[in-house]
Amino acid sequence: MRLTPRHRLVVSNPLLQVHRLGGHPNVTAMLGFVPEGKNGGVPLLALELCEEGDLKAYLRKKGALPTEDLVPMCRDVAAAMAFLETSLIVHRDLAARNVLLTQGKISAAAAAPF
Repeated sequence: MRLTPRHRLVVSNPLLQVHRLGGHPNVTAMLGFVPEGKNGGVPLLALELCEEGDLKAYLRKKGALPTEDLVPMCRDVAAAMAFLETSLIVHRDLAARNVLLTQGKISAAAAAPF
């Protein structure tokens, strides 16, 4: 799908807002943004490395997690969503596939569709 200028506006504005706000420990850090890459005009993002991948794949690999592991994960996702909400940004696609894990940190993917 080729993005139109309208799509680029929808995609880029929330991402740039999060980037300008200085970030949050539980929101995936955007390291760079190119509005129109050389790959057909599609925006390009450089995000922090999330070594553990997404939560959906992690749960499939590890199986059910104990409550003492799940509660902190839920708190971290809630903190990320609260930060976005106070910044007037709506995520619109919060799902396990869009929650990224790094060593020692959970990160609600700010780069997922808003």
